[in-house]
Amino acid sequence: MYLSPGSPELAQAAHALELATRDHLKSLRDENFHWLLVCTFAVGAGLLMELPEIVHDMCEIYGRKSRELKYWLTPSMDRREYPRRDWVKKWAAIGWVLIVLGVLGEGWFEERVSKYDTALSNMTDAVVAKAQEESANAEATAKGFDAKISESNAKAASAEATAEAERLARVKIEAAVAFRSLDEQQKRDFGAALATFSSGRTLAGASIWYASGSVETELFADDIAEALRSAHIHTTAPGGMMLAHEGGKWDGPMGKVDTGVKVTSTQNPVAREFADAVTKELNNRGFTSRRTPDELPKDGNPQGPVIWITVDARPKGAQGEFKLQAEREAKAKSSTTKKP
Repeated sequence: MYLSPGSPELAQAAHALELATRDHLKSLRDENFHWLLVCTFAVGAGLLMELPEIVHDMCEIYGRKSRELKYWLTPSMDRREYPRRDWVKKWAAIGWVLIVLGVLGEGWFEERVSKYDTALSNMTDAVVAKAQEESANAEATAKGFDAKISESNAKAASAEATAEAERLARVKIEAAVAFRSLDEQQKRDFGAALATFSSGRTLAGASIWYASGSVETELFADDIAEALRSAHIHTTAPGGMMLAHEGGKWDGPMGKVDTGVKVTSTQNPVAREFADAVTKELNNRGFTSRRTPDELPKDGNPQGPVIWITVDARPKGAQGEFKLQAEREAKAKSSTTKKP
């Protein structure tokens, strides 16, 4: 059976092997400690077997001294020649007692050390087992937290996606209904692009009109006039123009409402160039505009370099920057779709 590294089965097998090895080592330790005690007691027994001889020598020494003191006897020749022999035997007896006590104490303390070592080992095992259990519980808790965090992240991502979708929906609605307008920077840029028509041989003028009845058309006409005047191009003050379609006829034709910006010029070459430039600048900024046929000479109409700019109703859909953004997104999507 093959166990992959890091698998739970391999970890369990390693733990079982560790427990078996530890139990075997404990068994060997207890067995050797048992024989250590046997040897210690054997040494102690051997020393105890010498006890009668030592007792006999001590009794002889103290008995002889007591008789000599009691009967005023003269010490023997050996005692007179070797006066320290009795002290040597006494020191030997004291040393024997110390050896016996040391050996017996060693065995007794070895037994206690073994007992405490076993108790400490068992306590350590219990602590390790408890620590492992707590570690497993902590890991399980951490996994639970990870799951909750993942769930929270998923909910947050879903909420963020929903919020983004709502924002895009609002942007689309705003783009579909927002007034056409030019901010101050756009006005300056618009005027700068047409500044060549403010002086010299290309001097031109613009008559600006808007469809009456709509605040949006009037405001946008004002923006266009301000943009042209920022480049010192002569313009009329924007004026309202009312256009009514014929009605009241059953099944009669429905008049089409003009939308966007119409740019018309006289047949003057400078006027034509000026009209084309205005149309281009409006379209480049995302505002629907169209060039209409040149105005034919009429009584009362100027025939010099003059153009007419008429702001009609707002076209459906996005205008301005919203329209340009939509066109860029559509172009990028089309390019991605065409890639193999």
